[in-house]
Amino acid sequence: MRFPYIFALAILFFASCGREKVNVPDNMHQWLINEARRQLEGCAITAHDGTVLYTPDGQGHYAALWTRDFAYMVENAFDLLPRENIRKAILYLLNSRREDGCIPDRVQADGLAVYSAGPVNHPLGDPPTDNSQFMVKLVADYVAHTGDLDFFRNAADKLVIAMNFTPRSPNGLVYIDPAAPHSPYGFTDTIAKTGELLFSSLLYWEACQRLVVLFNQVKEPKLAEEFDQRSQMIESHLEKLWDDQAGMFLAATQDCRQIDIWGNAYAIYIGFPLEEKRERIIEYLAAHFDKYVYQGQIRHLPAPTAILSNARLIEACRCNSAFSAKDTNCGRISSKPIAVKMC
Repeated sequence: MRFPYIFALAILFFASCGREKVNVPDNMHQWLINEARRQLEGCAITAHDGTVLYTPDGQGHYAALWTRDFAYMVENAFDLLPRENIRKAILYLLNSRREDGCIPDRVQADGLAVYSAGPVNHPLGDPPTDNSQFMVKLVADYVAHTGDLDFFRNAADKLVIAMNFTPRSPNGLVYIDPAAPHSPYGFTDTIAKTGELLFSSLLYWEACQRLVVLFNQVKEPKLAEEFDQRSQMIESHLEKLWDDQAGMFLAATQDCRQIDIWGNAYAIYIGFPLEEKRERIIEYLAAHFDKYVYQGQIRHLPAPTAILSNARLIEACRCNSAFSAKDTNCGRISSKPIAVKMC
């Protein structure tokens, strides 16, 4: 369920063309609902303890519940899933956290928690830099729809420890040491983006914002203030990733200093405070639409961009560099945005 990117990009495109409200015909809206429901039902498998898991592929082949994929499903299709299934699946992930706060990348149907991206026996280094944030979003979305603040109270300590686990620079941005590259944002999991990161930092800002609201609701002002300060740090220092010549943010400050289409769209989507940068991003996305869209699929990078000539791939990736522009396994354009597109 990668709806946020498609919707964000559509909003940006239409906003740049007069900012008129776009009405979706009822039949198209109903088709989308029916198709989303069909795919969600195809994702469902049953775990060893009876918990219904929703796999990322729409056909139940993956035999695991991925934290980020499930977060996208809940964010965009909460009303299409049984509420109790959502609650139990969130706990299936949250209760599998490590003692140091690391949220699993996925938990298999047999109960095995997997913390790093890649095969169980050949992980892509340390855990990705996004699962803590997606865990917060899952809990926050559940509470927003149900009003069940006790659910948050029971999860709050675990979420704080998880957020503390996410590596950050002194500037408050999510950070990967260039000397020890590992998976960043999970849909770019084989690319060694290093230094301070755009997408994971935006997710961290968003998660902080959700925690501020929740901690205020449960009368924990000190914790609300703590996460408000963390979000303000990101607002103050995301400028480090800004390319003023292009009018867009870059993916990272070290490896992969390239324009990040998804990251810029996501900044708009979540309402990150951008001031004049917002209009510049919208103008860029509108002017370069044909550089990052192919038959409805969204690239991570605008074309033409060198894909592997300056890439730093995580060792476990065994991608063939001689792919075509339409290759959906290691290529630049895919409905399942494979990470090799990033650099």
